[in-house]
Amino acid sequence: MNFSFPQFPRIIRSAGSPYETGVQTGRQLGPDFAVYIDQYLSTGPYLRPHFNRQRHQEISMAIFASYPDRFRQELEGLAQGAGIPLKKVTEWVTAETCMSAACSGFLLHDGEKTWIGRNNDLWSPHLWGYVRHRAVSHKIPVTTFGLAGDVFSATGMNQAGLWLHYNYLKAPDQNDDSSLTQPCYLQQPCYLQLVDMLESCESYEDVFSFLQSYPRPDGMMLFMSDSGRQKQGIFECTCHDMVYRPLPRERGRCFLVGTNHYTQAPYENSTHPDRADSLSRYRRLDTLLRDFSTGKQTASFNTLRTVLADEGIEKRQSDYGTVYANLYCPETGEAWYTFGGYPAASCGRWREVVMER
Repeated sequence: MNFSFPQFPRIIRSAGSPYETGVQTGRQLGPDFAVYIDQYLSTGPYLRPHFNRQRHQEISMAIFASYPDRFRQELEGLAQGAGIPLKKVTEWVTAETCMSAACSGFLLHDGEKTWIGRNNDLWSPHLWGYVRHRAVSHKIPVTTFGLAGDVFSATGMNQAGLWLHYNYLKAPDQNDDSSLTQPCYLQQPCYLQLVDMLESCESYEDVFSFLQSYPRPDGMMLFMSDSGRQKQGIFECTCHDMVYRPLPRERGRCFLVGTNHYTQAPYENSTHPDRADSLSRYRRLDTLLRDFSTGKQTASFNTLRTVLADEGIEKRQSDYGTVYANLYCPETGEAWYTFGGYPAASCGRWREVVMER
């Protein structure tokens, strides 16, 4: 079913303290934000066969309480500004803690410029396609992509020239037992950590240090571009470790691909039966990008958009698929995004996004 919230701005701007940025965002969305949240939960997480709705409702406030103050304050402001219960907001932002997702991405250097491509695959496909420009006091201003009002995100860039996005990985060291200092679901989720990194990191070195300092509740394939230092690569993260794959720009034309399996020893798991779909998308991306790395194809927004829209890469199920797509060139600052439309890479409303200064 195609739900529409035309009263919501596709781009939301906010600035000030964490609480103030939340209030400003909530006011722009209004009370209909509660309806939007209900549509998202009922058409997405609640339909997943392994989603325990009762447990999620019981632990959502505990998860919220485990967040850093800065994010709790923004979420409280979001609920206040929209005039809706905080409990509803916490059930919305914690739903993905209990689920996994499938995504595809690449880094490509054509000898002159670098391009980053990403398909984000998830549920509730007609509720995505929003941008937040956020300048929290004493933090680096950031631009993130995703749902309306998203405090957290799996894709974003900051004013320091850092781009980050991640795909889900099934971590080999994931553990929900009491052997960890706290339950897995109370650790800071990857989508929170990504925004935290964007607000606090200016370089590859900063990201590396952050990943070493904080454990994760699950795996993460983190695509990174540090435009100031002309450095791009992929961190393949477990809950407590990581392996880095640099984009070898010094060799001229080159590319890296990432989907939802580990490619590097000692964690490589592409032959695992439940990684078959991930491996298929990985191989298709690898095949398509080889023409760019050999010079047979010229890299541009139009040519790379067709790569993301390829039927072997884009997901197109009625209730689950590529809900948004991005293309970004760090050298020029050219950033493209799908403001709605599904499946996003092939049928999305692509527009260029400007990082605000």
